[in-house]
Amino acid sequence: MSKKLPLFLALLAIAGGMLIVANKLGFLDGSSEERRIERLGAECLEAYASYLNDPRSAYVQSVRFTDPDERVIKVTIRSKNSLGAYVPGLFQCTVHSGSANTDWRWVIDNLLE
Repeated sequence: MSKKLPLFLALLAIAGGMLIVANKLGFLDGSSEERRIERLGAECLEAYASYLNDPRSAYVQSVRFTDPDERVIKVTIRSKNSLGAYVPGLFQCTVHSGSANTDWRWVIDNLLE
């Protein structure tokens, strides 16, 4: 019995270390689908940020798919206007190869398929 205890403690330490690493890498803080949707919303906001009065104040409020094939997302953002008040905005991006896409030629060609 005494020979099994050090082995058990070593395995327990390795498992604990793996959990700590997984947590630091973000694997334990929500589902991968939630992270994917958040990433797509951030990419869409980044694509449209140059059209905002104060791009540094912008943040994503919500992201949702508008079609069952998950090819189009609508992103609701909030950012400061020229008077300093936060106002909502709505952007739409397509999803292509796992990334948000704002190239309207691609959007038109592929949504008409």
